[in-house]
Amino acid sequence: MNTDGNRARNERESSGNQLSMPGGKRATNSFVIFLALSVAVTASAPLVFKFLDLAAECPDDSPSFMAVLHQVQHFRGHTMPDPIFNQILAASNSVLCGAYAFFVASVSLIAFRRYAINKAVPSPLELILLISNGIIIRSLLAYVPYGNFDSTSWEIVSKIVRRGGNIYTETNRYNYTPIWAYILGFFGDIHAHWTSLPFHFLVRSFLGFVDILTLFVVAGIARLEGKSAFPTAIFFFLNPVSFLISGYHGQFENLSILFLLLAIYLSFLLKKRPLLSSSCLWLFSTLAVAIKHNIIYELIVCVKFASKKPVLRMVLLVFSAVLFLSLFAPYWAGGRQAILRHVFLYTSGMGGYGITSLITFLKMQPLFVAAVLLFPFALKVQDIVSQCLICILFFLVFCTGMGEQYFVLPIALGALRPSRGFFIYSLAASLYLLGSVNNIHIPGFSFISLNIVWIGAIYWFATELFEIDFKIKMKHALEPQMKALARRLRSLESSGRV
Repeated sequence: MNTDGNRARNERESSGNQLSMPGGKRATNSFVIFLALSVAVTASAPLVFKFLDLAAECPDDSPSFMAVLHQVQHFRGHTMPDPIFNQILAASNSVLCGAYAFFVASVSLIAFRRYAINKAVPSPLELILLISNGIIIRSLLAYVPYGNFDSTSWEIVSKIVRRGGNIYTETNRYNYTPIWAYILGFFGDIHAHWTSLPFHFLVRSFLGFVDILTLFVVAGIARLEGKSAFPTAIFFFLNPVSFLISGYHGQFENLSILFLLLAIYLSFLLKKRPLLSSSCLWLFSTLAVAIKHNIIYELIVCVKFASKKPVLRMVLLVFSAVLFLSLFAPYWAGGRQAILRHVFLYTSGMGGYGITSLITFLKMQPLFVAAVLLFPFALKVQDIVSQCLICILFFLVFCTGMGEQYFVLPIALGALRPSRGFFIYSLAASLYLLGSVNNIHIPGFSFISLNIVWIGAIYWFATELFEIDFKIKMKHALEPQMKALARRLRSLESSGRV
């Protein structure tokens, strides 16, 4: 007999599951239409920016906004000074890029609500449309703005590589292993043959492609962990921090993170073959550090999971160090001092972020380097993704030299472990990047302090560490009771009472 209460409960359950039932087709179709419109809006960006072309590139009779503005100025009998004109253009580009970035971020939030909260199953068309949004915004940011200081640095390094020079003695703008320089040289060759393709567009398009690969690796890790792959991937791919760094800034942290994620993915995929799994974990994490060594602590985490034997761990770390140092061999003879100065003793901008903005009377860098290398050994978490994430957050909280590109380091791992801290940090970093002079630089957003991101990182780090610590303590507290219960059940089975 079905009571009124049961009927009401059944009705609520039926309405809660409407997205997965035939009655939810209307909602599904509406969302597909929304996604199609969002792709159309984002794809319209090239037309909008063409309308805002530089007057120097457009004749006065062209239908661009800036050309019309110049015609008005001529009609009134005076001409706008070039500096003011360029400022208006830069501000217009920044506002539009920021508007499109905000639009894509809002699409990701709507997708999160639909797939993560309402548990809707995405259709293939929805997948295509959402991924298209991420690809288009990255392409837009890669092509329209030239970029910042790093874009010029990449051109300088590319030219040095192509003529066979020393990238450490001929410029002070290169602070990494030669791997990235060789990639820049390759894109310099492409640009030399196809001059219509801007060099900065080639470089940042490559980084956008790296993000696409990362999208699939993150989804693969989530699937192997038994989680919903699609919302996890969207947290990364449509995260503003992700596409603002790879699409506009043009730094290559995402390339090193891709290899770290590949190390984790292969170790999960090959867990039934322990030797191969451990080998891939060590090799790909070593490659990740070789690409960019500001994640050296992640190599320590991966080596810990690759082997439980202290001696073997030390041997693997030594091999990694030898492989890393051997990359500098072609440049060592003529550039030893420059390599030491520009790579191993290099420090990013100091004073405006974190601890160094509060403590100015101590030299903190040696303490930080020692702490960031020792901290991974102190972690007892049995989850490699969480350990890698906590180590990156430790780096962001205590680092003594900050580059804005570091903000993207925890995003992919955070997408695999979404939390309130992840969303607060993403919001803080996104708002800061939108107003940063090194990124889109939207007028009105520059009031957001760099330390707002630091506070977000502290909150995320503290909540992750507390949650992990709480779980470990609960496990230790309950372990004796669970063992006693297991012994009791075995005794009952042996006596035939169960």
